[in-house]
Amino acid sequence: MKKEKALNNIGNIAPAENKAQNKRESGVSRIVGVEKSDEASLLDFFKAKFESEQKDDIEKEHSKELDGLINAVNDRLRYFLKEYGIDSIPIPAKNIHIVDWAKLTPQQAEIFKKKHGNDSGIYLPEEQHIGIFREYEEGKKLAFLQTLVHEMIHFNSFLSF
Repeated sequence: MKKEKALNNIGNIAPAENKAQNKRESGVSRIVGVEKSDEASLLDFFKAKFESEQKDDIEKEHSKELDGLINAVNDRLRYFLKEYGIDSIPIPAKNIHIVDWAKLTPQQAEIFKKKHGNDSGIYLPEEQHIGIFREYEEGKKLAFLQTLVHEMIHFNSFLSF
């Protein structure tokens, strides 16, 4: 009986009785090695980062089509990740930033390429945002969405500090 119960819990992130207290409000799942009150404070900090507007001068504005696709990806990820026992967190379009290469100076572009190499996107856990280094335009939309989904899965993965 104990073996069956243990097998049934494989893949569960938290026992059912703890799910309510472990409800994610950002991309950070846990803070380890600190008192519970400090963990709560730090999780609130990351929640505030997640909810904040963080615009940059080098960002490209989203089209309505892209914002709709971001919502659709969130919906599909919710069902996909649920199959693996993961409660996903919907990532708002405001948390996804597209670099506008035309707004970078040649020096900025060079530094950016040295730092990020051939990366097409990045999840920034400290900021609770995603950066995309691809263009969302005709002929490149599928590659853009591949990068977006990849980074959104990182965002929804278990992350502890």
